[in-house]
Amino acid sequence: MKVLVLEDDPLLQVDLAEMLEQMGHEVVGPFSAEGPRYAILRRVASGCSLR
Repeated sequence: MKVLVLEDDPLLQVDLAEMLEQMGHEVVGPFSAEGPRYAILRRVASGCSLR
């Protein structure tokens, strides 16, 4: 499964990406949870969101 990582903290971005990859997921991003990219992604993304 492709997973999009939206996180502002760079250390958490790396930790989340590594954990998800170890679970067998393909990580997309990471992206910051602020700004115009996030607004666009919220409109087009589907699936599960963890905050």
